[in-house]
Amino acid sequence: MIEFRLLGSVDLKGPEGTLRSVLAQPKRVALLAYLAVASPRGFHRRDKLLGLFWPESDQEHGRAALRKALYFLRQSLGEEVIVSRGDEEVGLAEDVLSCDAPAFEQALDVGDLEAALELYRGDLLEGFFISEAPEFERWLDKERQRLRERYVGALESLAEKAEAAGDHRSAVTCWKRLRALDLYNSRYVLRLMEALAAAGDRGNALQLAQEHERRLREDLEIEPVDEIRALIERLKREPMPFARSPRTGPEKRPCDRRDQLGVTPESPVPSPGHRVGWGLKVVLVAVPVLAAAAIGIWQLSARSASRAPTLGSSDTRSEMRVHQLTTTGDALDPALSPDGRRVAYGRQEEGGGVRIVVRDLDGQPVERTVAIAEELAVRPYMPSSLGWLPDGSAVTFRGVFRGEFGSFIVPSQGGTVRRAPCFGLPSSVSPDLSEVACCGGALKNLRIYATNPETLGQTGHVDTVRVTGFHEFLNEAVWSSRGDYLAVVAASGTGEHSIEAVARDGSGQRQLVVEGVRISGVDWTGDGRFLYYTRDLPTGPQLMRVALSAPAQSQSRPVVVLQLGDSLEVSDVSTDAEKLAATRVSRSSSIVRLKPDANGDFELEPVPGAEDARFIRASPDGQWLAFLREDEAGAELYKMPIEGGTPKRLTTVGGVHDIAWSPDGRIIAFIAPWEDELTVWFVSAEGGSPVRLQGAHPSAAPLNQLEWFHSGLLYAVPGNSNFILTENLYLQTGEDREPLTAENLGGRWRFVGGKKTVLVEDGRWSFVPRVSPDGQWVAVFWNRHQRGLWKVRVQDSQEVPLLIDRQYRRLWPLGWTEDGEEVLVMSESGVDRKILTVPADGGEPRTLFALPSALRLPDVRIHVGCEPLYTRPQVSWICIDYDQQSDIWLIENFDPDVR
Repeated sequence: MIEFRLLGSVDLKGPEGTLRSVLAQPKRVALLAYLAVASPRGFHRRDKLLGLFWPESDQEHGRAALRKALYFLRQSLGEEVIVSRGDEEVGLAEDVLSCDAPAFEQALDVGDLEAALELYRGDLLEGFFISEAPEFERWLDKERQRLRERYVGALESLAEKAEAAGDHRSAVTCWKRLRALDLYNSRYVLRLMEALAAAGDRGNALQLAQEHERRLREDLEIEPVDEIRALIERLKREPMPFARSPRTGPEKRPCDRRDQLGVTPESPVPSPGHRVGWGLKVVLVAVPVLAAAAIGIWQLSARSASRAPTLGSSDTRSEMRVHQLTTTGDALDPALSPDGRRVAYGRQEEGGGVRIVVRDLDGQPVERTVAIAEELAVRPYMPSSLGWLPDGSAVTFRGVFRGEFGSFIVPSQGGTVRRAPCFGLPSSVSPDLSEVACCGGALKNLRIYATNPETLGQTGHVDTVRVTGFHEFLNEAVWSSRGDYLAVVAASGTGEHSIEAVARDGSGQRQLVVEGVRISGVDWTGDGRFLYYTRDLPTGPQLMRVALSAPAQSQSRPVVVLQLGDSLEVSDVSTDAEKLAATRVSRSSSIVRLKPDANGDFELEPVPGAEDARFIRASPDGQWLAFLREDEAGAELYKMPIEGGTPKRLTTVGGVHDIAWSPDGRIIAFIAPWEDELTVWFVSAEGGSPVRLQGAHPSAAPLNQLEWFHSGLLYAVPGNSNFILTENLYLQTGEDREPLTAENLGGRWRFVGGKKTVLVEDGRWSFVPRVSPDGQWVAVFWNRHQRGLWKVRVQDSQEVPLLIDRQYRRLWPLGWTEDGEEVLVMSESGVDRKILTVPADGGEPRTLFALPSALRLPDVRIHVGCEPLYTRPQVSWICIDYDQQSDIWLIENFDPDVR
């Protein structure tokens, strides 16, 4: 049964816990809520739903949006939750999904007032809002008011029944809850005073009257009603009645919901001799001991609730076996051989580099070093860096080998490393070794290379297979065991992922799965009946299984095989579905100030308060630091002084993944979700309500793709990081508009707009834009046929190469010198990282210093890791010092239902 709570804060829970992927999409939550609550109950016409949620769309686009929303809900909640009647009506299956709002009304209808009050935890969809749906908002306002009135009526009935029965304590609780709904309602105050007095609490009755009188005079400039004044005089005049003796033992009284609507019950106060301190000491000692014991047994999850994978309900799960294969903290990216008898993984070397190791899993474990690469692929772009050939004869890897980036093959017993087709792109070899399928080239295309099975060298034609669908990128392609189909992981620019089954010739394409979160690690079972994949949820990754035996015109519902802790990453599943290789990863980070001197020596100063920062940007004056930190709802934006201190949280939207300061340092732009897609937001650097940039749809791709200058903003859009330039930012309400400033953020202005142009028509694969001080040029790293540092003129998109040199794998722009004559750059060559200055008119670069080997920079999406302060390199730099510990685990018999 799925539980949908709408009274008070919204919550949606299934058998596996909170369904965060649905809750993260407000419009689909609103649609589900309407189907659950709207009268008359039952089925609702699609035309009605279009007018409520997509009023600005024509029939074709509106119906497509509704179909997509219903499909998403079915995939997330189960096919049986959304039911249809004919082609034009949809509804909810009440025997599968329970909702508190209808249950509240049903309890009232049968006279069970106490049960109804237990359900009412706040107003309907309290604090909930979606934009551009005025009819839904009007419906919601009416429903909120109607349910609130029924709730008030039930409370008053219970209060009066309690008074008639002489239960004045219960009457006090009821009238307190009513007063909490409307603090200015004199009738509720009067009845509460009478109930308090009848219960023998004359002092609180008089204090309540004084507070009410003060509130009315200060807030509304009116006097209290005569009835309250008369009661005050009577209470002062009459003798104190004897209070009732308190009842012994626990009792349940009407209206006694203690966590509701801000009503706080009277808490028992310990007597002077009550030894609270000793009990607290016992708890503080016991908790760490128990936690340490749990960690020692399982060592799997960072969450204290469970140190092992959360298993299904099947009794056969008790047969699952868990083994820790490595204990050194430097192993990553395991890949199981096709027969499940060996595992390959990377081992980080001192000073950089990765050693590729093959280990036997049968009998006495034997490790063999088969190759050394300078750097494996940067995750999470490429979900798994290591793989095997289908016959188990060799290991494949992507990364830098002997100074060259690409895909490589090395015999599993060790030997000569060979370059593979598909230069550096995610690829998969067919079972007979005759073809290699690669994701890349043109967007949405697979390239299939004919190869020599003996050498895997390209020997023949190259086919291009178009993958249809809503996506923008292809992240992974995996051959089936029979070689007739490929499972392709596709991603949209707005965060949705899907798995598409594509025949070798491009025919018979079928969408198997659609998720609102990232999908990775696709593996076929040997018989081709099932696919495993991993979806990343805020609660930790889930290993999913989807059956392929359903008819081609229908879809199978994915099944959750394992819920894993948020520190465990699924890497590979053996084809016999007997073994699962996973990596347990713990990450930490700190902020340091880096002060290099003329002799190449360094002074590292920790910046306290910004622990676990994921991304940093310094303010233009170098006085403040904005950074991202992960919370339960996702990454949020924080601000703190550059010298450290207590961070101030600026956002509560969840999912923030980029930051840019305005030139005056008074506004911070960031990227975060809005309804079903990402957008750009603005918030005052002092805090307040964010304002979103209307019509902006930035890419979900890497960090460091947002930059602000003068009255314009640059952000990357879906399509391999091409940039949109939005100029002349303004705030608008109706016909009125004003320039965007820190003062008018969060006021009556609601939307931000401006003139939008594409910075460069063919700007794909450009990263980390940094704007010159005069706003005339943008420096970018371009990863294309002439990879290197470029500058682009804003006025006419003229492209000028500044540094094209194959010795540099990456040249990340960090900023410009204050005079605009040089670009500050972080270079990467192998494992070495240096800070360079490159003349803005071309010329030889100059090395300022090499980053100290003790400083580890983030291994996450295009995060450069260091920022110059004041854009004067001789002053100091602010950097993230990033650390990671990872070990390999083997889980056997994880899915006995398939075996």
